Amino acid sequence: MAYEIDLLERIERWLDSGIIPIPSCGERIAELGSQQLVSGIPHDAVVKFIRKFRPDADEAELSAPLPVNYHGAVYVDEIWHRCGLDYISFDVVEAPRSRMFDLNFHHVPPADQQSALFVTNIGTTEHVANQLNAFQTVHDLLKVGGRRHPCGAFHRNVQSFFFQLSP
Repeated sequence: MAYEIDLLERIERWLDSGIIPIPSCGERIAELGSQQLVSGIPHDAVVKFIRKFRPDADEAELSAPLPVNYHGAVYVDEIWHRCGLDYISFDVVEAPRSRMFDLNFHHVPPADQQSALFVTNIGTTEHVANQLNAFQTVHDLLKVGGRRHPCGAFHRNVQSFFFQLSP
């Protein structure tokens, strides 16, 4: 899955309402599965998102185009980096600012435990057979008072899932 404009706007609303505290520069954002931006998101929307985290962001940095990978996609690590945050993703594929990590088997290294203010799951854990380990990973990454963004396993498009959770 990938970041769509509605997810960027939802995170902005969470910041505005205090659901997610505005992080200090250098705080960690962790992601289960490295994510990309959906094509077609206006650059202005990305700039607006970054300004929520860094109102004083350098105009030259904001106006610079986001780097595109060899598939023509933009990894979201660059957006979080421009927000002034320490971004890391945990995935079974290589990606920028990502650690090789299988949610079925691996455990969070001690250096990364309780390090993240915010952990996202944008359509990753529903493809993982070991749900307990996936949820334990989120728990182990979050610092006390941190927040997680669950997404995917509650989604209606169930054709590609191992699991669909229901409230």
